[in-house]
Amino acid sequence: MNGITLVTKDGQRIEMDDIALPSLHCVKVVEDIIGLSTIWSSILTADTSEVTIMNGEEGIMTLHNVAIDSVQAITNPDGSLTAHFYMRER
Repeated sequence: MNGITLVTKDGQRIEMDDIALPSLHCVKVVEDIIGLSTIWSSILTADTSEVTIMNGEEGIMTLHNVAIDSVQAITNPDGSLTAHFYMRER
C-alpha cells in the first residue's frame, strides 16, 4: 500500500493506506469500528472544497468539492476492518 494523505482546504491531514485514481476509492485498515468512525468523521467535518492528494511530500492531484458517495467496511480475519471510502467531485 502506498501511504496516501488527503490534505483538505482547512489543513486537515487524513491518512489513507491506498487510493485508486481516478475513481477516488480510498482504503484504510483500522483496528475497529471506532477507528472507522474517526476517519469517517474527519472526512465529513473537513472543508473538502479543495483536497490535495499527497504521496509522501509529493502532491499527486487536487480535487474540488469532494463528497463521499458510500462507505464499505469489511471485517478481516484478525478482527480489524478494511474501510473503503468511495468519493467523487461534486
